[in-house]
Amino acid sequence: MAKRGEKAKFGEREESAFAYGKRGGKYSTPKRRRERAKASDFLLPKERKFPYKIGGKISCKLLLAAIRRGGQHGYPEVQAKARKLYSSHCQPTVKRYE
Repeated sequence: MAKRGEKAKFGEREESAFAYGKRGGKYSTPKRRRERAKASDFLLPKERKFPYKIGGKISCKLLLAAIRRGGQHGYPEVQAKARKLYSSHCQPTVKRYE
């Protein structure tokens, strides 16, 4: 295995922080981010499932993911809530010129 700073040979794994998923340190793991986030950032706040806000701002990508995952895993109420938020916050407005 290549040491830090050396180039890895073909087929070897490079020993770097990025290769082991430690790029952001101990505070960037999904579990810690979920724990630190506010309960209001989730569509199911009691269970802390289906996040849709990042830093208090609504994320259209997370809403789309919630729509898909809600349908896949049998959460029709989450899917409906995510669709409603997506249509009100993420749909582009059409300007009509008359």
